[in-house]
Amino acid sequence: MMENAACLLARLKPARNILREHDFVQAAWPAAVGKRLASRARILRLDNQRLLVAVEDALWQQNLQSLSSQILDNLKNLIGPAAPLALEFVVAPLRRPPHNEERPAVPLKKASAAGQ
Repeated sequence: MMENAACLLARLKPARNILREHDFVQAAWPAAVGKRLASRARILRLDNQRLLVAVEDALWQQNLQSLSSQILDNLKNLIGPAAPLALEFVVAPLRRPPHNEERPAVPLKKASAAGQ
């Protein structure tokens, strides 16, 4: 997986003058941390080579902070000089994608009876 992302980013390197560094970091994030962690940590912004990442609670913040050097190494291997030099994890609510499951319809008679 990481090799595929690295190949893709390598092909995008000529576009660096068009794309922002944030775009490269955003594209590399799932490969750098893995799909599961990427779903639990959302990039907020890249500011002076410091990447600010939202996590859902203090436990995730602590766990990801302990992996910071490994994550930074992965990002550097994937995107080179555009990689951030520091990570900061902040607790913030994460937006979840809507569920594809539809709620069962309540029969009209039961719904109207419940309202009376």
